Amino acid sequence: MNQKFGMRSIRFWRIVSGLVLALSFFPFAVVSFSAEEEARLIEKALVESLSTPEQKEVVRKYLQGLAKRKRGEANHLRELAAEEPKLSSESNRKRKLLNMADQLDREAAIHEETLRNLATLSTN
Repeated sequence: MNQKFGMRSIRFWRIVSGLVLALSFFPFAVVSFSAEEEARLIEKALVESLSTPEQKEVVRKYLQGLAKRKRGEANHLRELAAEEPKLSSESNRKRKLLNMADQLDREAAIHEETLRNLATLSTN
């Protein structure tokens, strides 16, 4: 009888450890957002938490400044990329500069989208 109980116990612990292992990866799959999606969600939560016109005005100014700064930096990076020689081993640098500029433009677009949502909420 002890042998039978021992085999069940081993099988039970194998199943439990397999489930624990499988479930340990589950939270990463559920909460893995892109940085852009995370920024959208954070800004959406921020806008929804605003209650006074003063708070909305402060956040509006902050987001406008942030979007403007990111657009300016993206343009600067594009200018730097344009100055890179066309046939050079530095073409990798040019590609990186352009990728960073595109990323900054996407981030600025998120801030501008949040500003539109904030304007919509302010009129309601």
